[in-house]
Amino acid sequence: MVMEPRSLLLRRIVILARWRRLILANTLLVAASAVVISLLLPKSYRSTASVFPPQEEAFSTGTLSSIVAASTFGQGRANLPIWATPSDIYAAILKSRSVGEEIIRRRDLMRIYKAKTIDDALITLRSNAKTKVGREGVVSISVVDKDPARAAKMANDFIEILDVRSRERRSSGAGAVRAFLETRVAVCRDSLARAEEILQRVQEETGILVPDQQARALVESAVQLELGRRVREVELGILRAQVGPEDPNRARLAREIDLFEGQLRDLDRGGRADTAAFRVPLSQFPARSAAFARALRDMKIQEALYGVLMEQYEQYRIQELRDTPALQILDSAVPAEKRFRPIRWLICSIATILAFLFSCGLALVLDHLESIRRERPMQWESLRGVGRALHPKRWFDSGSDPTFP
Repeated sequence: MVMEPRSLLLRRIVILARWRRLILANTLLVAASAVVISLLLPKSYRSTASVFPPQEEAFSTGTLSSIVAASTFGQGRANLPIWATPSDIYAAILKSRSVGEEIIRRRDLMRIYKAKTIDDALITLRSNAKTKVGREGVVSISVVDKDPARAAKMANDFIEILDVRSRERRSSGAGAVRAFLETRVAVCRDSLARAEEILQRVQEETGILVPDQQARALVESAVQLELGRRVREVELGILRAQVGPEDPNRARLAREIDLFEGQLRDLDRGGRADTAAFRVPLSQFPARSAAFARALRDMKIQEALYGVLMEQYEQYRIQELRDTPALQILDSAVPAEKRFRPIRWLICSIATILAFLFSCGLALVLDHLESIRRERPMQWESLRGVGRALHPKRWFDSGSDPTFP
């Protein structure tokens, strides 16, 4: 006959009430034991230190810096995975084996942890030291130890070693970029020297020194000479209408016109000139000026590139030699005043609840066995046989196998 759920629940409540003394005794015994054990457990304290997120180095020519750093040596975020941040790099350094071994040596943790090997000590240290990266990028390290002062010192040791590793990483990265820039500066210096030599040779061959001023002087001279020649031609034409060919003024004007024409030819050929501007033939001035402009442009490009590379070289040289802290500490670890473990109320609560539930289950099982003993003696004897067969002394005795009626 199947019992209704309400009747079954009521029957179990009655059974639990009948075995209330056992349930209460077991629960109180376990609760008292949990209290005693929680009081005897060694206390542990936790200290936490944290640092601000790392900041990117800012240079005056950031584009060239990022290109050199990312494409050549990968010193920047360009070489990090998409999901990684500089704070994750800090966390990875804190979790590294080298940092753990340094902490173990500094604080003699092999003896404190009673570890036989360095690997055993590292396992214990990693279970007691937890690294966390917050949503804002703040990196924190928490250390748990029985001694609150030692826990604080170990947390601060982690931050100190992280600063040393970060400075070494910064210095090595800057040194690699500095070496690259040093090579580029040497190549650019040679290119600049060649460009200056080419410009000097072009100046000597073309006679172009200051194109704008020379062109203006040549044009003004040509205009003055042409104007003077034409004025003389007009005067000569007037005299021809008034006087005869033997007039001395006509001869004078004719000589002056020839002189102006000769100076114009010299100006056009650049053959006779006492000033620097006239040394360049007017007809060849555009071509020579273009050659000068190309040589000057190449020299200016090399000069500008050399200036940028020298600026970058000096910046990375300073970065390589700089020994300032690489971290900005948000909070330094201090000895904790309140224990972190054990959480006594939690231990006692869990133990009490489990003891109560186990006692209730045990009461139901014992009541069921009691009903079998009263109502079904044959099954009870079989269960007793199973109990006797399960005794450790009879595990290998084949003649004591239990039987079911």
